[in-house]
This record gives sequence, C-alpha cells and structure tokens, in this order.
Amino acid sequence: MQRKKTRPQPNLHQYLVLRLGEPKHIHVFAFNWFAKPLCASSFSIFWRYWNPVYGWLLLYYVYRPLRRYLARPVAFYLTFLASGFLLHDLPFSMSADLYRGHLQVPAVTILFAIFGAFALVNEKLGIDLSGRPAWWRVLVNLCWLGTGYWLRNALVTLIAHS
Repeated sequence: MQRKKTRPQPNLHQYLVLRLGEPKHIHVFAFNWFAKPLCASSFSIFWRYWNPVYGWLLLYYVYRPLRRYLARPVAFYLTFLASGFLLHDLPFSMSADLYRGHLQVPAVTILFAIFGAFALVNEKLGIDLSGRPAWWRVLVNLCWLGTGYWLRNALVTLIAHS
C-alpha cells in the first residue's frame, strides 16, 4: 500500500496569502477575510474560511495530528473543542478568572462545542446553499451563529444556576 504524498506545510504567511490573497490588494484581502466566510455555502465551509490565523494553527497542529488516529468527524469536533478551550477560554477568560481566584464555566468552549455540532450536522445533511444568492447564505450563516450563541447562553445560565 502506497502512502499519500503530503504537501509541505506552508508557514503562516504563505497560508494567509493562499487564503486571503496579497495584503497589498486590500479590497480582495478584506473581502476574503470577512465576506467570503459569511457567503459560504454551508456552516461547515464557513468555518474553513473563518479566522485564517487560528485556522492555520488548528489545521496543522490539532486537526491533522488527531486525524492520523481518529475518524474525520471526531477529529473535526475535537478541533472545535481545542479551539474553544486552548485558544479562547484558557488564555483569556479562564486565566483572568484564575487570577481573580474563581473559575467560571468555559463559555467559549461550550459555544465551540455547539458550533462544531452544527457544522457536523450541516455536513451530514449535505446542506449546500451554493445555488442561493449571497445575501441568503449570509443570513443563514448568521442564523447558525446566533442560534449557537443563544444555546450557549441558555446552557451557561443552566449550569450556573445548578
């Protein structure tokens, strides 16, 4: 059995240019950073485009190593959890909470757990809005984000009051 050839890992700058284009073309760069994700044809694809800096880090240092040992959906979901905990809660809210002497619910990790579940459901259902106008895709992706925030707030409130 022959192993798949792997492309060399691009450094962060190369990855950003590949994803966003050259920064000297600011209108293309800005469109690719902000509008392209929101215009994605599914919520799962939205996350492939969103935040290319964290995307590079998560792709090469979390998802791919996990993918060597785990099924794709499991590695995909664990990458969302790692993003929420390691890149958001731990360095920002949890470190400040620990400094103050109390620990709160890891709200961003819960949020990313919800977003990861939404993205997997989108893939499983084969949701593809590529035939819809851009404004419709933006609206649907914003609805997924808003629903995720609403669910996270409900869960955090439930956990805090129990």
